[in-house]
Amino acid sequence: MIMLPVAIVGGGPVGLFLAGCLAHLGVDCRVLEQRSGVAVHSRSIGIHAVSMDLFRRLGLSAEFLARGIQVKRGLALDRRGRLGELNLSASLSAFPFVLILPQDQTERIFQEHLLSIGAAIVSRGTKFIGLRSKPGYVEIDCQDSDGRQSLVEAQFVVACDGKRSQVRQGARIPFLGSSYPDYFTMGDFDDNTAFGPDAAIFLPSQGLIESFPLPGARRRWVVRLEEPVPSPEVPPARSEIESVLKRRIGHDLRGCKNYMLSRFQAERYLAPVLFNGRIVLAGDAAHVVSPIGGQGLNLGWLGAWRLAGQLSNVIRSGVDHPKAFSAYSLQQRGAARRAARRAEMNMRLGRRRRHVSLRNALVRVMLHSPIDRLTARLFTMQGLYSWPV
Repeated sequence: MIMLPVAIVGGGPVGLFLAGCLAHLGVDCRVLEQRSGVAVHSRSIGIHAVSMDLFRRLGLSAEFLARGIQVKRGLALDRRGRLGELNLSASLSAFPFVLILPQDQTERIFQEHLLSIGAAIVSRGTKFIGLRSKPGYVEIDCQDSDGRQSLVEAQFVVACDGKRSQVRQGARIPFLGSSYPDYFTMGDFDDNTAFGPDAAIFLPSQGLIESFPLPGARRRWVVRLEEPVPSPEVPPARSEIESVLKRRIGHDLRGCKNYMLSRFQAERYLAPVLFNGRIVLAGDAAHVVSPIGGQGLNLGWLGAWRLAGQLSNVIRSGVDHPKAFSAYSLQQRGAARRAARRAEMNMRLGRRRRHVSLRNALVRVMLHSPIDRLTARLFTMQGLYSWPV
């Protein structure tokens, strides 16, 4: 049996990106993924400039730019009209936009990259069963799609298997946090607006509505619900989102083809430490923030880049792994707390209010020069590892 330097459990966007980072640094790894293929629905869509810079270092930015839509401006509106606009060129970034690309296409780019360089193996149809820490390595029990058992040995294991991570549970690392009292429904439809490549953020008194362009002349709508739903994991009927849009902002989706419907409740979770021995957490296995603002997946990529550097230091340069993983844990937990606070600010601005004049006045200030530069930089996740907020 070959001893792997790194085994990555979970072949979603963070696990595949981590594999690409390790290959870039000359570290062999294998990705163990239960699914037989990439994601088949859009899910996360927003890619911030901080992530685009990492993709550029891997030689992937041109492919992302070719497939995605560049959102350079966000419009803030209420029922009476425009409150202001956020021009992302104010972020002073090399990529002054948010790139919109559905998660399934993002995963395909990463998988194609791994296949092209031949430096990392993605073992699909491989279900994680359990693990055991041994002196100097970790044993992983797996099962293929036919039920056959196998054993994988690795010097280090990285959990990229999501917020319900079985690897994290096997490593006995707690996951502390709770759900917010904020429920949302979202759907992808044909685009029948005049917004073009702009994002639109509606702030009526009943609650937030977000609208983002998607490739293929489609548009995503995200709506904050006025009341809790008993089973947020159950997809809604399209009439739910149609009626809310019509009632709050007068927009009619009748006649538009629907491609995806989903509900979710915003959550915040963070592991108190991101490693135990030779097992390390990344992505949603390590931290979950509210998706309003689109920071969660990008936070996972930023952490994966840093973790890849630490793994390279350990495997190629002989750095003590507890020291390296402690540094990663400290940095990433700090970034996760800042991302959570920023996401909470976005979410609070969109909550239901009886009187909106004070909130709308604050939004106008945030979008007015010179404050708009800070707003743009906060929204695009700059300073996440160094700023106090």
